[in-house]
Amino acid sequence: MKLFTPDARKNRITDIDVGLLEQLGVKGVIVDLDNTLGGYDDPLPPDDVIAWAAGIKDAGFALYIVSNNSHKQRVSAYAEALGVPWKHMSAKPLTFKLRRAAREMGLKRREICSVGDKVRTDLIGGRLAGMKTLLVTPVSKLKKQGE
Repeated sequence: MKLFTPDARKNRITDIDVGLLEQLGVKGVIVDLDNTLGGYDDPLPPDDVIAWAAGIKDAGFALYIVSNNSHKQRVSAYAEALGVPWKHMSAKPLTFKLRRAAREMGLKRREICSVGDKVRTDLIGGRLAGMKTLLVTPVSKLKKQGE
């Protein structure tokens, strides 16, 4: 069933490159925070994630954080470090904040890829919002594997 199947899968957020985004036909990326951009205990994004975000933006793609996290300061700290707008307490898989982010990006929802680590929130929320979806391996699993 397409609702539960992402358009693409990657190990890490930094494995998502401009070529893949062009292949998906998108102009923007909405990304989850916890266990997607960084671990739950990471106060700020890792340097490679900061470099990835800069590269995506430099290539002309819009980037936005939409997180279920209720801690406004955590989400805003990540967003500030990446230089992107953000929404917290999004209640994914509900789509209202995903749709609002799309409007603020000035893009149609079909022009956006929603990226996250969880099927039941990130993937389904993106699908219900009419976006392309990309699933990444949770950061906590990568850390356990020693990557």
